[in-house]
Amino acid sequence: MTDESNILLVPAVVVLAVVISVSFMTPFGYEAVFFHHSPMPALGWAGSAFALASLAYSLRKRLFLQGPGHLIFWKAGHVFTGYIFSILVLYHSNGGVGTGIQLMLSAICAGLLVTGLWGIVRQGHTPGVMTNALLDPVYKSEIKETANKILGQIASVVNGKSHDFRAVYQRHILPFVSIRLPRLEHHKAILRRCFGPVSGDTNAAVTDLARLSPEERDAFYEAAEMAVDLVELRLSKRYQRGMNKWLHWHTGLGVALVSALFFHILASFYFGSHGFDK
Repeated sequence: MTDESNILLVPAVVVLAVVISVSFMTPFGYEAVFFHHSPMPALGWAGSAFALASLAYSLRKRLFLQGPGHLIFWKAGHVFTGYIFSILVLYHSNGGVGTGIQLMLSAICAGLLVTGLWGIVRQGHTPGVMTNALLDPVYKSEIKETANKILGQIASVVNGKSHDFRAVYQRHILPFVSIRLPRLEHHKAILRRCFGPVSGDTNAAVTDLARLSPEERDAFYEAAEMAVDLVELRLSKRYQRGMNKWLHWHTGLGVALVSALFFHILASFYFGSHGFDK
């Protein structure tokens, strides 16, 4: 885990402690949902304000890439406002999950918290260099195009070579080139296989290369270097997918939260205006 992820996860312990403690008690001692002097509406509005504030990070990341401040500080603000929002919602509901729209809101808030923590953990296990590169939208958009270009360059090197060269290529390079979403161990394996001694890999290519001409040995290493670049690119794509998988759920729940909040506020105004005090 990176230091950044550890810093963002530490407050989650406090949030979980508050959730557990409030869940076993009624903070205000009564269910004064529509009571005139109840603190619940104020807590609800405060929670809505923090929910809106947490959206600033999404806008900064997607629309204002050259905006003020480092993105990490915006991300930290997003996480911490999310923590505060979760606590305010719990107090707003007086420690209960409620029914109807309130129950839906409670479920969505829990889902947002869980998926957010999941995302922090996933990014915390991704190498820092790869994380920084994936934050660049230009880099992300060019991964596929660059990979196809490398495949074409490898094909041009292999084209017209001898049968022995093709056999060595198919044994030592093609298996790695064929992996669409390689893992880190595949990257290490291709380096050992194509450039390492037999002591590092009993199937190392150096043994088969002995029957090739010096020109074709040079061509093999040229193709192998391109294959390593391809594996690295596809590895970054794998990290990108792993980093973003949780985000689909988190974003979807965020949209659902906005919709549920809208109807929850309408219902509160409706019942409050009709004097259904408890």
